[in-house]
Amino acid sequence: MFNKLQSFISKNNKHNILFYTFSVFFLTILMLFISQGTSPVYPHNFSYDSAFFRFIGKEILRGKVPYTDVWDHKGPVLYFLQALGALGGTTNKGTNILFLMQLISVCVSTYFMFRIYGIFEEGSRSLTKFTLFLVCVSAVFSITIESGNLSEEWCLPFTCCSFFLLSKYAVRSKSDPKHPPLFAFLHGVNAALMVMIRANNAIPVCAGVFVTGIYLIVKKQYKNIAENILAGLFGMLIVILPVFGWFYSRGAFDEMFYAVFQFNFDYTGSRTFVMFRGTDFIIRYLPAIAAVIIYLLYLTRKKSYDLSDGITAAVLLSGTWMIVSSNAYLHYFTTYLPVLFFVLNRCSVRITKAEILILLCVILWFGWLNIQRAQDLLSLHRQQPMFTAAEKIPEEERNSVIAINMPPEIYLNYDLEPVSRFCAYQHIHLNYSPRFKAEFLDTLRKTPPCWILAFCSGETNIPEVQDLIDTRYQYRFDQSDVCYYHLIETN
Repeated sequence: MFNKLQSFISKNNKHNILFYTFSVFFLTILMLFISQGTSPVYPHNFSYDSAFFRFIGKEILRGKVPYTDVWDHKGPVLYFLQALGALGGTTNKGTNILFLMQLISVCVSTYFMFRIYGIFEEGSRSLTKFTLFLVCVSAVFSITIESGNLSEEWCLPFTCCSFFLLSKYAVRSKSDPKHPPLFAFLHGVNAALMVMIRANNAIPVCAGVFVTGIYLIVKKQYKNIAENILAGLFGMLIVILPVFGWFYSRGAFDEMFYAVFQFNFDYTGSRTFVMFRGTDFIIRYLPAIAAVIIYLLYLTRKKSYDLSDGITAAVLLSGTWMIVSSNAYLHYFTTYLPVLFFVLNRCSVRITKAEILILLCVILWFGWLNIQRAQDLLSLHRQQPMFTAAEKIPEEERNSVIAINMPPEIYLNYDLEPVSRFCAYQHIHLNYSPRFKAEFLDTLRKTPPCWILAFCSGETNIPEVQDLIDTRYQYRFDQSDVCYYHLIETN
């Protein structure tokens, strides 16, 4: 056993092992400070999306089913991950399994980036250059992660794994055009997991695989194509069939399928094309601009092109198109980080001063943004619980509550159960589906909740709900601009 370990260290170089160790330490410190919705550094901050996902995971452990009992439009694998994390509780303190899972996910992503790095240089690796790339990606990630525990972040290890496989085959194809079916199997697993987290996050990987398929056709590897198609489908089915079966057995397959595919694509595509100006534009698009410029500079130096160039072009174009066509929220741009690294690695085999300058501009800009963000993170570290007034709700009435357009952490931390599956983000979910709005209002009218929680400072954005509050509910108390209304008892 000792000899095998010694052999592993000698093969991988001791300084690489040391670098892995340093990377894990660096990523741990980084995640502790930037994942504000799950990190123990911020015991009372849970964020909007992260808190809602964790609540759904908690509900799964209670026997509830996503989409039919609690509705959202992300993929089911995301909620299963949240349920796994909820085994250690749903607070940021104590046994925080979810944060540990996040850290493992980021470390695995970084490991595959390291494996990708240098693959086009025939094993020649400069840790200095990799560190430059890693610092660049980390600086951007620290901003685009927003609160942490979001679907784009969970897709990173699967994207990076597939990018590593694409890179490895691109180099291998120079001597042998046959594509290993094992790679196709793993691509199928990765793509299915990403689709089952959030479907559109798989686009860059699918683009790279598509170019590989075209290459095999050009090389007339028809038997190999058939083998890879079967292997890829097998990998996808291993993931998809158990998930589909789980929902089908609970009568929730139709709702799950509608949410993950139709609703999700309608929602993410509802705010399309470049819609930001000034600082907001630079924050979102500077990494993409840098990647495109570096790629164009690379093309001017190339005298001939191979499969790796085609894969790089497909990954870059699809990744850039994705963030241009769907750019409503900053965390969407996390999906671009593996694209940025992939382009940097392929196009900077012999990095030029111009490319170093471009990377330094990205690092300095996002470094400055992180310094500014540090002040906000410090205030979040000191933040006190926001909804302690919910403890005034009698225990026998805590299973009859609805919060209108409010932070979902109120369900997560105070053991409140909503009366409707549309328990959060009503201003988004109900606007996209008249059927959902009709169901929501019908539930509130036929089985009115004992408590309705809404912001005191404005309307609920749902006139019918506001009318219900005005006619059938009585104000009881408030905290942090949240009013608690109790159902008026009638004889």
